[in-house]
Amino acid sequence: MAANSDSIYATMPDWCALSGMRPAKTYDELSRGNLRAKKVGKRLLIDVQHGLAWLRTLPEPVINLRRAPRAVASVTTKTRRRRITSGARINLTGAP
Repeated sequence: MAANSDSIYATMPDWCALSGMRPAKTYDELSRGNLRAKKVGKRLLIDVQHGLAWLRTLPEPVINLRRAPRAVASVTTKTRRRRITSGARINLTGAP
C-alpha cells in the first residue's frame, strides 16, 4: 500500500497532544495496525491524517448520567491510621 504523498507526520508528544491518546495506547494501536508511522533515526513519526481518520471511525461513547451514588466510608484510612497512632502508647516491656 503506497503512502499518500500529502501525509503530515507528528512526533509522539505532538500526536498525543493532538489526539488525546497516551503513548502506551498509541504504541498498542500501532502494533494492531490502526495507526501508521515512520521511524527516522530514533524518532517515531506518526501519520496524522491516517490517525485522525481512524479516530473518526471509532464509535461514539455511551455516557450514562444516572449513576448510583458511591458509598462513602465514614472514616478514611488516613484518619483511621491517625487515630490508632495518636492514642496512648502501650508499654510492652514492663518498664514504667
